[in-house]
Amino acid sequence: MPSTQFASTPAPAICTEVAPLNLMEVGVALSLGESRHLLVGGRVARVAVSCLLQPEQGDRALAVETASGELFILHVLSRMQGEEATIVVPGAVQLSLQQRRVVIQGWEKIALTSLLDVDITSARGNLRFNARNLFQTVSDTLVQSATHMVAQVDHCLVQAKKLLRFHGEHVLVTANKDVKVDAERISMG
Repeated sequence: MPSTQFASTPAPAICTEVAPLNLMEVGVALSLGESRHLLVGGRVARVAVSCLLQPEQGDRALAVETASGELFILHVLSRMQGEEATIVVPGAVQLSLQQRRVVIQGWEKIALTSLLDVDITSARGNLRFNARNLFQTVSDTLVQSATHMVAQVDHCLVQAKKLLRFHGEHVLVTANKDVKVDAERISMG
């Protein structure tokens, strides 16, 4: 049987060789904006995309110096007692949370703020608001559209400065005791 010889060819490189990285603990002295921070000691570091917690002045952080000399903040290790933490993805325009269920809890307050639009959509489910009091302030127009609307209250006060109109194919006004209609002029029919 003839012998078959295979030429030995090197396997393609999956990873390129990387120079050792220099990890260090650093102090954040000042935010310079655009995901850049001045560190204690005078060096400037960029925030790595994977570091979602925005570094702040006084933080202790883990940084890495690449072979090319660039310095990146990888993680915030500790922070002096502060009241606020900010999640930022450097360079991203949109942040999405995708999971079967997402829970956001604020023991005292949750605020959703936008200079333009806020959309809340429940495509096939229910949207519930449960609160002790519910206040709505609309500076221009409030439009409500539904197939059915049911409201149950102990007291309902509606006041319009100019025009209040109820219209329907059938309109019923009923009361268990009194119905009072008061105006300078009452037109019926």
